[in-house]
Formats: sequence, structure tokens, C-alpha cells
Amino acid sequence: IKLFRLAWDIALSAFGSRQVLYERYFFGDPVRMAGAMFNAYDRRPYMERVKEFLERAERAAPALGPAPGE
Repeated sequence: IKLFRLAWDIALSAFGSRQVLYERYFFGDPVRMAGAMFNAYDRRPYMERVKEFLERAERAAPALGPAPGE
């Protein structure tokens, strides 16, 4: 029963609601923070992997023959 009271207190009480709001806005606006994290993330390794994949597909294309309709 103590566990259920704790779960209720965290999820449904005024205390739990205030705590969720506090944690959500503590570092600032969530939308701006998500944008800042997105812009700060190093995307180069993933861009290189995509380029490598596309180059590999282009090299393999002649071996597959012409595309339908060509």
C-alpha cells in the first residue's frame, strides 16, 4: 500500500504535478533546449556514413543492369 501511495503522490497529487513542471522547465524552454542540443550535436560521422552508402549504391548500380524503363 505504501508503494501505491507513493505512486499516487508522484503521479496525481499537486506535489507531483509541481515537480514535473519544475523538472520540465528547470533548464529553460524545452523547445529551445531541444533545438540547442540538435545544433550542438556532431552530425559529421552520420553524414559520412550516408555518403558512403550512396557511393556504394552507385558503384553497384552497373552490376544490377539498367533500371526498369531505361
